[in-house]
Amino acid sequence: MKNFYRLSLWCIMACTISMTLSCSSDEELPVGPDPDPTVPDNGIVNLSADGEQTDVTIPTTQPWEASSSAEWLQLSQMGGKGGENVKIIAARNITRQERIGYIRLSNTGSTRAEADSMQIVVKQPAAESEATGVVLTSACYRDGKVYVKIYNGRSSESSMQQLGIVSGSNFSFTNPDAIYPEKEPIVYIKKGQEYEACPYVILNENGEAKGKFSIADEASVNTLRVKQNIVYKELGNLGNSGSATTHFTDGTIIYMGGGIVEKTNLGYEQTVTTNELRSYDTATGTEKTYPDMPVSGQGACWNGTPIIIGDRGIYYLATGRWNLASTHNGEVKAVDINDNIIHAVTGGYICTYILDRDNNGNITATADGNTVHGITFGENTRTTSDGKGNTWLLDDSRHTAYMIDGNKLTPQVCAPADSLASDFSFIGVADGYIYATSNGSILRYKTGSNSSQALKMLGTFSWTGETECVNGVMYNFGGLTNFRGTYTASKQINRFSPSDYAPISVAILPE
Repeated sequence: MKNFYRLSLWCIMACTISMTLSCSSDEELPVGPDPDPTVPDNGIVNLSADGEQTDVTIPTTQPWEASSSAEWLQLSQMGGKGGENVKIIAARNITRQERIGYIRLSNTGSTRAEADSMQIVVKQPAAESEATGVVLTSACYRDGKVYVKIYNGRSSESSMQQLGIVSGSNFSFTNPDAIYPEKEPIVYIKKGQEYEACPYVILNENGEAKGKFSIADEASVNTLRVKQNIVYKELGNLGNSGSATTHFTDGTIIYMGGGIVEKTNLGYEQTVTTNELRSYDTATGTEKTYPDMPVSGQGACWNGTPIIIGDRGIYYLATGRWNLASTHNGEVKAVDINDNIIHAVTGGYICTYILDRDNNGNITATADGNTVHGITFGENTRTTSDGKGNTWLLDDSRHTAYMIDGNKLTPQVCAPADSLASDFSFIGVADGYIYATSNGSILRYKTGSNSSQALKMLGTFSWTGETECVNGVMYNFGGLTNFRGTYTASKQINRFSPSDYAPISVAILPE
């Protein structure tokens, strides 16, 4: 599988930006594009015009994220879980103009008003003389890419001063994952000009990339650093034989089973299915097998006992075998248990049953009515749990997530950021957010809100098949892989930990 930490981001913009290296003393201080907040009387951080780093303690004990008003100003990490010691980093100021930037802090999911209540104000004096050498003046993350501005302050008047990357840097102007070798684009930067480059970023195993750029083989005086938290990890392969369309959780354990072993569409369709049931313990990584399920359907655990509901009945696993608790008719798409009440969602109804035990300790399920839900599900609708006791149905084709809320389904439409997006797919639900992929971005939607927020991170990741959430971490397993018209069950298991997410940090490190 492709290494998703080697992220392909390429672009060279040959737009020349005229540099104003002097100005009158009465000009206004430049600020970032955001509305101008009130500057406090104290607490302003003064950093050197040559570029400087200084330590600061984040003044919140809650999960937080940061944003900067200026591309020359950044934190060493742009989010965390509260109280971290981080660095404020300012790039070299090559202009003859004093400047002010703001870093705004907000608790994750905060409103703008709350964000404005916590901010770091940074002042940087004007340059005392004209910049010399090769200088990285600013950098930023924009639309899924990293951009860096490079100024040519060399004495040479040649028009053939070629842009390059210093050997050993974690950046490239050619695709490091290309199947065939690529030619590096040729860009010349004249004296006194600034160019914006958009290189490929090659993150190491810790999610970091560092490096210098060069003009006519002269290295930049400062360094570009990109840092991104590792939120996705491939955990290896499981022993499942099917695509695991049946799945549910109990504590740290994910039960999974059933589905397609192999399907062929080479002139005729042939499908091999399975009713196996396995479990994967997310705490230890161990697997366990169980007797084959008597029906194909969906399940849940009641007081530690696995229960499966399918077209021929409700079954529970005890004493090493499956036992019938009640009859049931209709294919089941999702199951939710609350106390001793079980709700089974079919194509047209929510079927309610009351669970109990008879005098012999056997589980019984008594029908307690059917409610029409009135929803037509798309073909690829999947079920998942959010780790908080709620079961959801995720309908990619309608961009809608449905939470089972007793005998009704509560919908939440999750509109793609781009209305023309054709590749929208849900990831799962965790810690009050619904996650999805769309047009190469990871989107999150706060439950109860239709608006999306694109995570500020490089690249996306492989996420196909089924999802369950355990302790705020989403696990991806099952599904099918296609090779020349033959579909086989995927054995890969992956992990996505949203609580470890922080917006990417793109900073210019001074020497």
